[in-house]
Amino acid sequence: MFLNQRKYTFELLDDMGLLNRKHTSTLILPNLKVTKRRWHSVSESQSKLYQRLIGRLLHLTNTRPDLALFVSKLSQYVSNPMQSHYSVATWILQYTKTCPGKGLFFSSSFALLPGNIITPLYCHHHFQIQIRRMLLLILIN
Repeated sequence: MFLNQRKYTFELLDDMGLLNRKHTSTLILPNLKVTKRRWHSVSESQSKLYQRLIGRLLHLTNTRPDLALFVSKLSQYVSNPMQSHYSVATWILQYTKTCPGKGLFFSSSFALLPGNIITPLYCHHHFQIQIRRMLLLILIN
């Protein structure tokens, strides 16, 4: 079984006005430090927008575990966000545009027995399609 939130990702990008922007190839800049003392605080309307964005990104982390660490860090600043927090949140959102079809793959070969631990495999949607085609070819031959 393959779970992803491709449609939700595109709706989120469209709502934030980032659908036509260029995507980013890295999730986060390696030397970036997000603190409360960086840059300026945001306006009240931008604060509400930040809170909504973080909530929607948290929902997206259900099928995108690569985002979970950074979004949970940003959620610590929801009560008093700074401009740097808002910039990082939009950067993460732009990263989701590179591969909106990423999701969780649950193999059907494991039985749901008490002793078995089922671990989801994180994969890209296109790899999922290729795996299905290869399995189909094996079954046909």
